[in-house]
Amino acid sequence: MLNFQLDKHEDYLKKFTKLFRSIDKRTQGYLNTLELELLIKEMGLAIYARRLLQCIDPNKTGKVSFSECVKFFTAESIDPNKDNESILDFFNGDI
Repeated sequence: MLNFQLDKHEDYLKKFTKLFRSIDKRTQGYLNTLELELLIKEMGLAIYARRLLQCIDPNKTGKVSFSECVKFFTAESIDPNKDNESILDFFNGDI
């Protein structure tokens, strides 16, 4: 059962992982602000870029790790009272 759950989770994140790695050219495991903005745009979320940048990096450190991005963009951390269709479309492979 655990292997099944891990496989599904891996499939769910495969597209995001590929995108993150393509932007993290220095392979440091984190993105700077410009790279994060590119990631957001590549996910089809450009209209939300400014707000997402503030949410993902609230302390304005200028660095966001892969884990922080995954945590933010997974359905568990998305507010069900807001329009999250673009984010969900990306993870479901519709974008």
